Amino acid sequence: MPSPRTNWHEAVTCAIQIDLREYSHLLDYQTEHYLSPNKNRIDLLIIRKQLDIHIPKHIASLFRIHNLFEIKGLHSTLSPDTYYKTNGHAGYYINTFPGTNAIDRREVTLSFPTFRYPKLLFKH
Repeated sequence: MPSPRTNWHEAVTCAIQIDLREYSHLLDYQTEHYLSPNKNRIDLLIIRKQLDIHIPKHIASLFRIHNLFEIKGLHSTLSPDTYYKTNGHAGYYINTFPGTNAIDRREVTLSFPTFRYPKLLFKH
């Protein structure tokens, strides 16, 4: 019988939520956030509700309002293709809000939690 596979997206999402549990009232977590009906999605989206309150956690120091995460597990790697795909998803996410410039692109962050050093991406 094969051993069950670890759901790394769920594990990383839970770890982030546990680390930031004291500040959950300031954050909105959306796992597997679909960008469009054609199944393009972000692994985790964290929307920060208030910017004026400091969150003294390392990961939160990177946060702006809209924080997109592409999670890579033990058996996958962050490649240049994944990097560009996620950048494209961020652009698509920004453009899905009604109105011109509804989201300031400077208020969007991308994070790539990964277990392996992304050699190909850094070489690229």
